[in-house]
Amino acid sequence: MAENLYHEGRGEKVGHQYLLGMLTLARVADPDPQWPKTICGVVGQDRQFSWTLDYRLATKRGEQEKWEKAKFIARDLVLHAWVRFLLPRGWACARFYKRTDGKGVSKKSQKFFDARLFPVGQFGSHSAFQERRGCKYPLPTT
Repeated sequence: MAENLYHEGRGEKVGHQYLLGMLTLARVADPDPQWPKTICGVVGQDRQFSWTLDYRLATKRGEQEKWEKAKFIARDLVLHAWVRFLLPRGWACARFYKRTDGKGVSKKSQKFFDARLFPVGQFGSHSAFQERRGCKYPLPTT
């Protein structure tokens, strides 16, 4: 979780990093069989997070202060998700996000976003999405 927060959101405000983490945990909590049941499984799932595709990037953590912040947020989320932290209202089925500038999104991924997803909100430099078909297992929101 910490590595995902670091690579996906180290330039974001703290609140936005929490949202990135909650969207990752939403996949873990969703009983739909398309999602792995562990944080490592979700983060490592094929082609879900662009930083995992580049070994050099995946092993680079050059900004120590931002790495420490990511570790703190990850611990906090793992200990208190769904108690102290909830997804925003209207995001009960949100399981995807991408940068609003499209950086790190392949053409194939963009086609997937365009065909199967619709936006539910924006936070920092990211937008959250849910599947057009909805979801069987909506999660708690604020």
